[in-house]
Amino acid sequence: LAKIDRRIVHVPLGFCHDSNPAQGKCMARNQYLNHADALRPDFVFVLDADEFYMRQDQLRVNQAMMLPGLTAFRFKQRHVWRPPSIADQPLFASEVVGGFWDIPHVRGWRWSPGIRYRDNHNTPETPEGIKLDRRMKSYERRPGMPACVHLGFAAGLRERHAKHLYSAARGEGKPDHRAWYVESRTAFET
Repeated sequence: LAKIDRRIVHVPLGFCHDSNPAQGKCMARNQYLNHADALRPDFVFVLDADEFYMRQDQLRVNQAMMLPGLTAFRFKQRHVWRPPSIADQPLFASEVVGGFWDIPHVRGWRWSPGIRYRDNHNTPETPEGIKLDRRMKSYERRPGMPACVHLGFAAGLRERHAKHLYSAARGEGKPDHRAWYVESRTAFET
């Protein structure tokens, strides 16, 4: 995409590993924040490659994030179950709900110089160590608001199995970590 659209910046990094499973994600996410410092955007939005907002929702997302004084914005996430066998059905015919899939994620952040992920790969902090989600607006339960669509369930069984093995190898599910997370991954895989 970066080759055909100059607005896209590809930040090659490879795999990030650390003794703490979340730290690899912090390292990866800080790479785009390093680039944001040079670009000085109004907002930073965190989306995985299999997540998107509908094109018609973009203006509404931008308007919702213009509230002064707030640093974090949470929108609903919809996890779509869409294996190849039902690809001809409407996009939202089957959604995954419950357990891990109902945990809300903050995806929109008001950018300020030097924000970074330190000890939590889901929440950046100011240089002074203040987590940005302390001043948050949640839109996830407001009817008619935009929603992030997650297509993680569109992959085939082989890809879901590989993702589960990767999560387990990173340490998720060890006795001192979140066993329920890997259990959710197992359900996701099968």
